[in-house]
Amino acid sequence: MTAARWGELALYEIFEVFPFALLTAAAFRRQLRTAGAVAAGVAALYLLGLLRRFAALGGAPETALSILWIGVYLAVCKFTVRASLQKLLFILLSVLNYASLNALISSFLGQLLFARQLQAFPYCFGASAVLFLLFLGTLPPALWFAVRRAEPVMHSSENEAACRFLWLVPAVFCVFFYYSLYAGGGLLSFAGSPSNFFYALAVGLGGLFVLFLTIRMLEQSELALRLRTENYQLALQSLRFQSLQTRMEETRRARHDLRQCAALLEAYLRTGDTAGLERFVRQYLHAMPPDLPLVFTHHPALNALLTYYAGLAAAQGVGFDAQVDYPLPGPLPDPDLAMLFGNLLENAVEACARQTGGGCIHLTVRREQSALVILADNPCPVPPQPQGDHFRSSKREGEGIGVLSIRRIAGQYGGTARFEHREGRFWVSVLLNP
Repeated sequence: MTAARWGELALYEIFEVFPFALLTAAAFRRQLRTAGAVAAGVAALYLLGLLRRFAALGGAPETALSILWIGVYLAVCKFTVRASLQKLLFILLSVLNYASLNALISSFLGQLLFARQLQAFPYCFGASAVLFLLFLGTLPPALWFAVRRAEPVMHSSENEAACRFLWLVPAVFCVFFYYSLYAGGGLLSFAGSPSNFFYALAVGLGGLFVLFLTIRMLEQSELALRLRTENYQLALQSLRFQSLQTRMEETRRARHDLRQCAALLEAYLRTGDTAGLERFVRQYLHAMPPDLPLVFTHHPALNALLTYYAGLAAAQGVGFDAQVDYPLPGPLPDPDLAMLFGNLLENAVEACARQTGGGCIHLTVRREQSALVILADNPCPVPPQPQGDHFRSSKREGEGIGVLSIRRIAGQYGGTARFEHREGRFWVSVLLNP
């Protein structure tokens, strides 16, 4: 191949690599590793792209080269981007669909304008010129979509479960494009037929529309998660307000009653009835509301939960002892925090309510290196009924919903949850690695 042909190939490959690398980088702009890694990755893609074109000119099968190119592109993305494999596949396959659509349009227009040059050399200056004009019209809106719509969704950590399978959506269109463009005699042959062109164009535009709907669905899912989080936070604030309101009401009532008690104390002292005075003081102290702490931890959401359940335990005549060393900012989102501690303490209070004899609920939260350890126990004279490797719920068939929720959250954060009964108490041990 002559030097002139190498120049044409080098220019053509610029339009085949850099716009799509730019789109991928835009979709992961806050997850890129370093500028050096990105530059090295783009340079590697460009050089390997040149080798791919050279191999195709030498007679190597284009289908195998295209599949190999997808693998190379994915490896470079993994090297330059901090993101899950599923999200990388989603963006990679979407960008490849956009690239295939551009290749289809440019080949169709190129054969109308530069048919002889394309027949002589498919990567001629005419093909590059068509690509350049095409990118002038399509790349700006594609970049806007990547930055404004795709990037926030890819940066979020709340949609990992959804993205686990959503990459299959652009994969279906990618398979269609690669089969149509390369199994039927190559890109130029396929795009040379107007019927093939308009059919593939309709499918490609449909693929872009499906991509828009998929991103829109992820945005709605994130919005629903944020609303759920805000609802949890409002519920926690309501618990905190309810607890404070109860304390204020008890204080006002105590101040009002204190005047009556002072008059009665004066009467006992005036008559010298020490036995009656002793009896009155004992009864008065017994009737006073429990002196519960207002602050268990400086984490507002967790403190609201602990204050609320401490009040419920006190209403049942059950003690509540909490030793909490919870880090700030909290490693768990507030919804997961509320579900974990809420279910744990609710089960403990309900277990105490089903028995007589008072007792005390103990809760310990401590940090051990990068792990978070949660220990809780409550009085439970009657052992729960075992069912396999867990305990039967007292309210329904099978394992309790609260216990299942605790197990799920522990597993979600790479930890474990253990439940056991011994020495007349029920013990819960949760280990998290957030």
